Amino acid sequence: MEQGQRAGSARQFAAEYNTDRRLIGAEIRAGRLPASRLGLKKFLILRADFERWLASKRVRPDCHGPAEAAARRLAKESARAGPEK
Repeated sequence: MEQGQRAGSARQFAAEYNTDRRLIGAEIRAGRLPASRLGLKKFLILRADFERWLASKRVRPDCHGPAEAAARRLAKESARAGPEK
């Protein structure tokens, strides 16, 4: 798909942005990514809508993964419990 195109299919956007086509389809079916249906299986997605959706999926730099969150929670619980005897 050319960068200048205003719309494309889920497959085209998946290839261009290195994203899973099934994820795009699931987001469309869930109503989080606007699209128009073309036939039984194909969706037409506006580039502006796709880029807006993609931007909403960005992770904040200060966001921590599950391992860091679990470690913080354990440290907090240990501090609350006090020293072991």
